[in-house]
Amino acid sequence: MKGKSINIARAIEEGVPPGVFNVVTGGGEGGAAPGAHRDVAKISFTGSTPTGKLIGAASVQNMTRFSLELGGKNPAVMLAGV
Repeated sequence: MKGKSINIARAIEEGVPPGVFNVVTGGGEGGAAPGAHRDVAKISFTGSTPTGKLIGAASVQNMTRFSLELGGKNPAVMLAGV
C-alpha cells in the first residue's frame, strides 16, 4: 500500500502548491506527529486501529481535524469545491 500512496501523492502534488498535500508512511509515531503539529489543518488516515488511536490522541491537543478509516483500505482524496 505504501507504494500506491506515494504514487497518488506524486500525481496530486503536480497540481497543488508544495506542502498542501503530504503522505506520511511508517508506524504510529510517524503517523501521530502531524496531529501534534500546530500548522497541520486536517489529517485523513487509512490504516490500523492502534495507529488511529495515536493520531486521535495527538490531534485533540491542538484541535486538529481528522478522519480515520481504520482496518480498511479505503483512502479518499478530499478537494475543496468538488
